[in-house]
Amino acid sequence: MRLYLVSPTHYLPDGRLVKSVRYWTSGVTLPYLKALTPPGHEVTLCDELMTGQDVDLGRDCDLVGLTAMGPQIARAFDLADAFRARGRRVVLGGPWVSLDPDSAAAHADAVVVGDAEGVWGRLLRDAAVGRLRARYAGPPADLATAPAIDYADLRLFDSAAYAR
Repeated sequence: MRLYLVSPTHYLPDGRLVKSVRYWTSGVTLPYLKALTPPGHEVTLCDELMTGQDVDLGRDCDLVGLTAMGPQIARAFDLADAFRARGRRVVLGGPWVSLDPDSAAAHADAVVVGDAEGVWGRLLRDAAVGRLRARYAGPPADLATAPAIDYADLRLFDSAAYAR
């Protein structure tokens, strides 16, 4: 399967998207999910907060995964709706989704409550056979047994922006 994993940015009061050349907190969820993805899947990550990384709504993929904290949830819901309108299956997760999975379920084919690391493999197997469950409940992640991540996936700053 082709997976597109997105960490959305958030909106300013005037509706513009927040963009930054430097990430203010290191989100490791997407790199961990990529590391947990079995061989044979193609994984593309997008951290929309970063300057130069824009979400590709036309991306040819089999499954879109979106993670969202509080400020990101409106943008995550908008992106989820846009992907679904284009026929893409969408999974929503993250802290905000775990706090209010029922509202998130209106925007997704599946939601993950809790840590995705413990249910990611099962979710991918279900998606591969067209049987996504509406809700997956992930146990607390055990970082002692977590796989190594590719630190190149953690774009903490946009080097091109600094070159200008």
